[in-house]
Amino acid sequence: MKAVTITIANGSKATIRDVAVPLFAHANAYHTNNYSFSVAEMFGASVTGFAICPSLILPVTGPFDSIPGPLIDELMAQSETEGRENAHQFEHQATLRNLPVVTRVIRAGASDASQHFASLARNFDVSVVPQAKDGDNDFAEATVFGAGRPAIIVPYIHQTAISLSRMLVCWDGSRAAARAIGDAWPLLERASSVEIVSVGNKDKLADSHYWLGEHFAQHGVTARLTVLDPADNDVGNVILSYAADAGTSIIVMGAYGHSRTREWILGGVTQTILKTMTVPVLMSH
Repeated sequence: MKAVTITIANGSKATIRDVAVPLFAHANAYHTNNYSFSVAEMFGASVTGFAICPSLILPVTGPFDSIPGPLIDELMAQSETEGRENAHQFEHQATLRNLPVVTRVIRAGASDASQHFASLARNFDVSVVPQAKDGDNDFAEATVFGAGRPAIIVPYIHQTAISLSRMLVCWDGSRAAARAIGDAWPLLERASSVEIVSVGNKDKLADSHYWLGEHFAQHGVTARLTVLDPADNDVGNVILSYAADAGTSIIVMGAYGHSRTREWILGGVTQTILKTMTVPVLMSH
């Protein structure tokens, strides 16, 4: 077995060295790709685009069982050609920005494409993925829960580069929230403004708020604390409404869910944020 030498770079701030991106042909992919480039530019990181070409799903019996083999081969080749074109466009755009870039075209089962990307994303500091839209295969959900690494999810309405002008950190004292903060330090340490937001009982979280403030101070980050009243509203909507009013540029939060067979049953707040986000969200599980 060939030995691999790993060099760990020392520095005063946490950083991001490599970014993974799933490549698609739809319009939102263009904005997601550009966002990933801006992340890489901010940290001097490399970007790797994975064009995952899903195989066709054909029923064993029925009208499709008479489809000629050559036609199936043609459809498969068309899928791979599209993947290669997506990879080419991604590489071209990254090269124009003088970014180190790698692309790969990978075939996967149609039902496994998002899980396949999630497994690849385990080898990167962060992934940048699009918000699911109109029943798309949800790469965001699969990556958040399957990669073990943070994912920045880009809303389909978002068209600008990464901004750290005003970061909002969701805090409820949970393991998932703590994990998200740990994963977000490269961004938090470079942010112009950081606000920790909790929803609900201020007294219940008073102790963790104190220690969290101390923890941020150890990283040289001054964070303002805000406790919001849910007022019988969905917590996810409370957070998104406050983020919009505050001019938040990116949200940091832990993702909640549990696995049932191969599907993730999402927590209410996580589901709301994934479906209705209007600003990028860094999520960790």
